[in-house]
Amino acid sequence: MVLSRLLAPAEIGVFAIAAAISGLARAARDFGVGEFIIHREQLTERDLRGALALSLAACWGLGLLIAALSPLAARYFREPGIGEVMRVQALSFVLVPFGAVTMAWFQRQLIPQPQFVASILADITSFVVAVGCALQGLGHMSMAWSSLAGVAVTVAASVWYRPKSLPCWPSLEGLRDAFEFGKYTGGVNLLVQMARSAPELILGRVLNVESVALFSRANALVELFQKLVVRSIQPLTLPIFSRSQRENGSPLAAYLSSVAYVTVLGWPLLGFLALTAPAAIRLVYGPQWGGAVDLSRVLCAAAAVELVHRFGREGALARGRSGEANVTSVALQSVRVLGLFAAVPFGLEGACWGLLAAALAGALMQQVTLARTLGLRVGDLARSCGRSLVVSVVSCFPLATWLVVDPPSEPDYLLALLAGALLTAITWLPCLFLVRHPLTAEIRVLLVRRWRPQA
Repeated sequence: MVLSRLLAPAEIGVFAIAAAISGLARAARDFGVGEFIIHREQLTERDLRGALALSLAACWGLGLLIAALSPLAARYFREPGIGEVMRVQALSFVLVPFGAVTMAWFQRQLIPQPQFVASILADITSFVVAVGCALQGLGHMSMAWSSLAGVAVTVAASVWYRPKSLPCWPSLEGLRDAFEFGKYTGGVNLLVQMARSAPELILGRVLNVESVALFSRANALVELFQKLVVRSIQPLTLPIFSRSQRENGSPLAAYLSSVAYVTVLGWPLLGFLALTAPAAIRLVYGPQWGGAVDLSRVLCAAAAVELVHRFGREGALARGRSGEANVTSVALQSVRVLGLFAAVPFGLEGACWGLLAAALAGALMQQVTLARTLGLRVGDLARSCGRSLVVSVVSCFPLATWLVVDPPSEPDYLLALLAGALLTAITWLPCLFLVRHPLTAEIRVLLVRRWRPQA
């Protein structure tokens, strides 16, 4: 919100392209180390030392590669600032291995406090550094230094919380097991990130950095739910599904619960953002970003489709079907890139429609894979999502009616946003209980613990 008012669209576009390129290396730098630690049936000290050795080799090698490729990237996109950002981001690869193994161990043990503290401190540090640098006139480099500072704080927090029992030194003894697991997972993560970075890379080359900035702002608005909710859930899904597999013989029940919870929260929020996109864009980024309004609405629809199978890969991995999970992930991202390439000749909005079409095709592909790996039937999925769909439609209907019958004027955008949020919220909660959504059981547990701790 602050940087969108301090930096020009071109400066944000330069960073978005550089971050997309570095994101390719970030996807491969862990080389599946985290998933290896979480998924390993009997985790030993030998495994942890081998995982640390693999993380050091992958991260430091990729950091050098990013630094070496920075001049070529700057020439390819005709923006010297891209190379500058990449060289700063390469420094973060030196630090990551010292926290990756520890944080993965916390995820395996379902200990959220270190991850929570590290995330909060890193976000605060990144914000302070980014705004401070922007006020000093550093432009696109503001976000580059901010990103590096956030990684440094995350690593420092992981070192602070690291149990003394965890090994500090790498070893080649357990390297082979970690590599055998990670060579597929790391490769798949790289391909997945390539597809996620494709919009910035393609738009940056075919169109211009301003177009990348508009797409980046529209996508960032849609990803509010990802940052508010999904990022909190994501580190826990694979450990919980894996525990359900060990205890119950199948993660299907846990997977269906996750689908019900995430859709009843995500769909109403995405619907609200689509309906109030003009006001939301203006509030979050300022009036100069009006070109992102229509883009954000199409991306909201794509995000709603993807939310149904958001944790599908984790479910298949917990089942032990990593091969099928990885093949499906590659296929999904290939479809995403193809959809983007097919639609980008129609401009920025066309590219977003291409991503929506790819999301629909991807949902069908994931359903086929999960039917084989988890035994997920369409009827089971429909029952998990059905009540969420009812809650979402009912909670968004009053706001949609108001905006059609008596749309607020542009100067009243803040009032319209607040009133729309209140109207949606007060409709959502009663509807949640009316349809007896599974989430209401969690709410009752929280209330009992709050008012009757002895229970």
